[in-house]
Amino acid sequence: MRTHEKPWKNCLYILVLIIAIILLFRWYSVSNSNRIEEQNLNYAMDSARLTSTRINSEFNNALLRLRNYAYLIGSNRSQPAITAT
Repeated sequence: MRTHEKPWKNCLYILVLIIAIILLFRWYSVSNSNRIEEQNLNYAMDSARLTSTRINSEFNNALLRLRNYAYLIGSNRSQPAITAT
C-alpha cells in the first residue's frame, strides 16, 4: 500500500513546486513591469524638462536679438552717418 501512496505524494510536491514557480514568476514580471514603467516616466519627464529648457533658451536668444535690432534701428535714426565709434 505504501508504494501506491508515494507516487501521489511526489505528484503533489511537484504540483506545489510548479505553482510556487508560477507565482514567483508572476511576481517578478509585475515588479519588473512596474520598474520599467517608472523608468519610462522618469525618462519622459527628463526629456520634457530638457526640451523646455532648450525652447526657453531659444526664446531668450530671440528676445536679445530683437532688442539689439531695436537698439540699432533706434540709434541709426538719430545719426544718419556711420561713425567709427
